[in-house]
Amino acid sequence: MNRNLDLIVPSGLNWQKDVPLAPLTTLQIGGSARYYVVPNTVDDVVAIYDYANRIGLPVYLLGKGSNLLINDGGIDGIVLHLSPAFAYHSLSEIYIAVGGSMTMPKLARIAAELGSSGFEWMIGVPGSVGAGVAINAGAGQQCMRDNLVSVTHMNPMGKILTEPASQLELRHRGSKLLERGHLVLEATFRLDFSHSPQYVNEKTQNFVKKRRDKFPLRYPNCGSVFKRPGEGKGAYAGWLLESVGLKGLRIGQAQISKIHANFIINHGGASANEGRNLISIMEEKVFCQHGIILEREVRYFPEDAKII
Repeated sequence: MNRNLDLIVPSGLNWQKDVPLAPLTTLQIGGSARYYVVPNTVDDVVAIYDYANRIGLPVYLLGKGSNLLINDGGIDGIVLHLSPAFAYHSLSEIYIAVGGSMTMPKLARIAAELGSSGFEWMIGVPGSVGAGVAINAGAGQQCMRDNLVSVTHMNPMGKILTEPASQLELRHRGSKLLERGHLVLEATFRLDFSHSPQYVNEKTQNFVKKRRDKFPLRYPNCGSVFKRPGEGKGAYAGWLLESVGLKGLRIGQAQISKIHANFIINHGGASANEGRNLISIMEEKVFCQHGIILEREVRYFPEDAKII
């Protein structure tokens, strides 16, 4: 099987080789992509999947690169990154359809301008709408599922499907889209005009302030390392990690934040191995002292799945 893209790449697409991925992630860690392509249209995406299936190379989906720890050795495959052409939105009565590459903060600002509530929490989440839908991203007690109506997505064979949110098996930081490596092309949300525009704007600004006060935003980070392990007291990974004395633990250039123990920060030049070693210590300490198995929210790449 011929795996040399230089010989037979589909025309009209900008294929790049050996592209560093660290600058495309919020943690700023990781090696290079063997091949990297940025499609502008749905037809482009179909062509990429068709080509990848014919030559036997896996396709990995890159959103805004949050909640992600890429191997130091990089990705031996095709990394697909939707272009800004997929950052569109359109309105229809009480619904807004959004392209998969739009950022969640951008959607929060659009909703605030419209006077719609339910999107305020997205202002502080540095991810794309597509990846956010796939992992059912959230903050506090709110998540994507709350306002989501339907999703148009593509499976790894290039088939396009539109399904209601109720069929996506959305749960805390997961869905069938994530499990099966489906690419979110478009998501439709229900707008909510039950509150005043002033209420929406104030709530949006409160989320901005809360994020600045609570999280270590001065340094590159991957967001929450672990999912919330349950409900009630002790149900937050940050609390559990702080209780076992891990705030500030550092290996090389990677460090567990002194501000929030469920965050790992990069002081510059940290390796994936340093980050993984910290994560292993975090898991072990919490299990030994609390008997709780933490589940990672940050995804190891490429091992964990085909959506990043």
